[in-house]
Amino acid sequence: MESALLHSEVIEVERERSELLRQGLTPEAARERLEDKYRIYSREKGAFVCACCSSRVVMVLYADRAIFRHYDSEACAGERNYINYTAGREKARELAIKHSEGKELLRRIFLSLQDEGDQAEDGYLYKKELRFVPDFLLTARNGERWAIDYIVSLKGDAAYRKRLRNRLACYRSHGFKPLFLIDRFWLAVTESAYISFNHSELDMRAPANPYDELWQRELAMPPLLMREPVCSLIYLDVPQEQAVLARFQMSGDKWGRLLFEPQELPLDHLLAVDGQWLDMNGQAMLQLFKAREQNTIRDYCERLRLILQEDEQERAEEEARQAALEERIRVLREASRPQISLSSMSGAEQAAAASSLPAPAAQAPAAPASEVLAKLMDLLQRCKQSPRRMDYPGLEDNLARAEALIEQAGIGELDAAHCYKSAWSILRNISYPLLGE
Repeated sequence: MESALLHSEVIEVERERSELLRQGLTPEAARERLEDKYRIYSREKGAFVCACCSSRVVMVLYADRAIFRHYDSEACAGERNYINYTAGREKARELAIKHSEGKELLRRIFLSLQDEGDQAEDGYLYKKELRFVPDFLLTARNGERWAIDYIVSLKGDAAYRKRLRNRLACYRSHGFKPLFLIDRFWLAVTESAYISFNHSELDMRAPANPYDELWQRELAMPPLLMREPVCSLIYLDVPQEQAVLARFQMSGDKWGRLLFEPQELPLDHLLAVDGQWLDMNGQAMLQLFKAREQNTIRDYCERLRLILQEDEQERAEEEARQAALEERIRVLREASRPQISLSSMSGAEQAAAASSLPAPAAQAPAAPASEVLAKLMDLLQRCKQSPRRMDYPGLEDNLARAEALIEQAGIGELDAAHCYKSAWSILRNISYPLLGE
């Protein structure tokens, strides 16, 4: 183990060794410094005792680490937990250093919060043997425990996920609430306000908490009816000494829609047990929320409702425009439909009959607003006056639709460009049979 008690004082020998190395001492010099400082307490006095079982322990100084080991008794649960803990720690030097720095930061924050009545300790000091050991155990005033882990290496393969789920099962079987603080390097947010995650990352989401539930309840209410799960991921920014909260609504198995920009939070806010929630419900809950988040929920949902209102209004206006267009097409079709079929007449008879057709009752479109619109109207008139028109009664609906669309394009409404393109497409298709073009 890395710590022991010396007359009720906690001696963390590995932390001291690491600090000496940071000051520039060689590993051998650091070892000698610790030997000089603690040898008499460890060997001659036998004053070090285990923080887990209160049995005597001795300091053991290796070239690359410093630990305490039981003196004349079998290893207790704490020492066995420490063996399991070190077996699962990062082996790569760079990752091990990063993990050590994160733990040191968290330790300082927990020390600053101990006057609040909540106690944090190294996970391996738990009095029962654990298969998976957290970095820290935070014990709230009501006795509930949170397992706190800082994650610097993240994978998405099946083996990693299986080990992670076994860890979660171990924590829950001992009544721990798991909280994973993922290194900020892994936070991936797109410019379109979506967060990307892998399956392992999602398994590390924050436990069920009041704000996830409040968001999900508000988003599921009419008229929004957005019932996808709301989740939160907590990241740790060690250099800035703060946490980052990312709360999102699932939009796929690897994407989520952020409910607000990832929020930077002071660690002493995040890791402090919410006293108000504890008093109200008797349950310990860390402060997994940002300042004035209830206002954020209200504003976000109100903004969505306004967007839905605008969309509904646009749909109603579009339906009205389409209804008016269809009615205009019907009027034009009825006004210009030939009353008799001349398919059996001779060519001269067809030409005479076509020239005697009554003019459409509807008004002609307004004067074209541009040269291209004028060309389109000219094509329409030539198609309507074609002597072949009587041979193709099935084209009458298309002619009426093209005329109505040209009228709308001439009016210059918001969809004028679309109307122009649609009319051009119709006339281009029917000009060959009617005009041979």
